[in-house]
Amino acid sequence: MVGPTHIGKNFIVKAFCGEIINLLRKQNRGYNFKFYKVKSNMIVSYGITNILETIIKSNKYWPSGPVVLFIDDIDELLRQRAGNNQLLSQFLTSMNTPLDSDPNKQVILIAATSKPELLYHTMKQYNCLGKEIRFEHPTFKFRKAYLERELKNMGLDICQFDLDSIAQKTEGCSFVDLRSIINGAIIRSWMRKQPFSQQLLEEKAMEIFLASSFDCSQYHAKISPLQLLL
Repeated sequence: MVGPTHIGKNFIVKAFCGEIINLLRKQNRGYNFKFYKVKSNMIVSYGITNILETIIKSNKYWPSGPVVLFIDDIDELLRQRAGNNQLLSQFLTSMNTPLDSDPNKQVILIAATSKPELLYHTMKQYNCLGKEIRFEHPTFKFRKAYLERELKNMGLDICQFDLDSIAQKTEGCSFVDLRSIINGAIIRSWMRKQPFSQQLLEEKAMEIFLASSFDCSQYHAKISPLQLLL
């Protein structure tokens, strides 16, 4: 899975596991399957071979469903290439080797990255890439729908807000960014003792835009966190 951070890759993995459970139930096979989330630093520390062997040993009585292995931030592993060629070689070899000779013991490997440029040459060279699923930032339609839903959940009248304007100004933002805009506007409303308003949303949306466009580190000594909230 390829896409920017905070775009929903982890959520899709959870949804995929939910679909596995639904399928197993329909087939009267229960919903016993195993899910393992492995961070790249764990592979660096313990080695992929040891991790895979542990998974197989811990599933002596294989579940009725598949074993799902999710490697998050896999690009972090491949950054080790310069200093640890043995680690990379071990990983690539393991990915090209069946985990078990029994075809009934299914293992589904899912990997996620926000930096695909670090993967393609090496992984394609060793033919380790399967199906690639790309994630993009939400479009105008979905940004507006998200804002509508969140404001309605707050008990607000969305007719009092120009959500088209907010949605247009948040091009390239993730749902996490949109949530930050709303939360920031709520905090600002409380600190200023003002009603939650379009103006507060606009102000926070502009901050998010500027933060993503410029390096503000040079201003840290001049602007306090309290000033940013106010």
